[in-house]
Amino acid sequence: MLLGLCLGAAADPANDEPILESTQLETLYSEEGTVKWKMRAEKMLQYENQDRSFPEGLSIAFFEDDQEIAWTARANSVYFSAEKNVYELRGDVELKSLRE
Repeated sequence: MLLGLCLGAAADPANDEPILESTQLETLYSEEGTVKWKMRAEKMLQYENQDRSFPEGLSIAFFEDDQEIAWTARANSVYFSAEKNVYELRGDVELKSLRE
């Protein structure tokens, strides 16, 4: 699994109108029936170019094969670039490794 995280500035669709708005999201990503990560967000905006923003932040947990949480991340707001397949965490960003 490859998930890119970027800390810094990037283009933002602030002037574009979202084509979809979702609230109280919980997304699970699995491979061969095993959950690899779980993401929670209060609000997601999706744009015509498939970029997404999470203006109220999100939290994500990544799991090891034994289903123990390996590390977590959270941020005050997040921007996803569909073209680059990268999430940009903004604001008060916290990354925690829970495994040695």
